[in-house]
Amino acid sequence: MFWGMILALAALLLQFPAIPQSLNLETLSSAAEAAVSAPEAAPRVATDAPENADLTSEAPAAGGLILNSKLPVRDSRAPVLSLSRGSGSQDRSSERRRREWIALGIAQHGAATFDAWSTRQAISTGQYRELNPALRPFAENASLYAAIQVGPLVLDYVGRRMMTSQRGWLRHTWWIPQALSTAISLGSGAHNLSAH
Repeated sequence: MFWGMILALAALLLQFPAIPQSLNLETLSSAAEAAVSAPEAAPRVATDAPENADLTSEAPAAGGLILNSKLPVRDSRAPVLSLSRGSGSQDRSSERRRREWIALGIAQHGAATFDAWSTRQAISTGQYRELNPALRPFAENASLYAAIQVGPLVLDYVGRRMMTSQRGWLRHTWWIPQALSTAISLGSGAHNLSAH
């Protein structure tokens, strides 16, 4: 039963990402190319001259206008601005951190399940009771296993937000909430087992 809960929680964590992935640079690059290659909104003067012709002559155009400056003409063969993807090490680092976040989440939820199981074992002897007032209503039945997962879910979210934060110190300490929760749950579970 314990491993079944672990596998179910792992499947839930892997199925639903908590926060959208980083900005897709390929889509951004496509949008930049479209913006650069889009025709300008300025009206064009219809002439019989080819597109790349030199329009610096001073001959009167239709309506008596004189063209005395060279109009910029977009050459379709001109290079288009492209955005580079950056170094591959950033992608690998981000993927590594995401895997660590998932591993810590699995450990945290497993430790919380262990805490719930050991609490139920201690309470079943009749000598002990749940001291946490938030979990006390659930301690007498199996709903304790679900109720105890709320805290780890919140800390998973907090850790993920810290990992993607703009502040450097938060990005470097994102793992602390999950690690502390895991340690506390393991300590509580061990205490429950030693008590009975």
